[in-house]
Amino acid sequence: LLTEKIRDVPLPPCLDDDEKSELVGILDKIEEDPLVEQWFSHPVDTSLFIDYLRLVEVPMDLSIIRTRLENDYYTNVLSFEADVKLIRENCNKYNERNADITQAAYDLY
Repeated sequence: LLTEKIRDVPLPPCLDDDEKSELVGILDKIEEDPLVEQWFSHPVDTSLFIDYLRLVEVPMDLSIIRTRLENDYYTNVLSFEADVKLIRENCNKYNERNADITQAAYDLY
């Protein structure tokens, strides 16, 4: 009975193909910057920055955002923007405010 009810539940809305394509283009453009690519395109290496997960509750990077786009995770552009802002917030939590990496994070959004 439960499986029948689950099958009848509609899927949540997701971005349409044009919106996804536009956001992928934005990610591609952002990652053209070598520093952005180096600092924000992959998860923080917690073997090097061992205290990172104690300070940052929800790690985020551009590869996670890209995967979420590909897997229809986002229901609207605002949720995409929230993840980009989360990169900045995490960077600000972990690094000095005047560090180059923090300034680059502010340039993302």
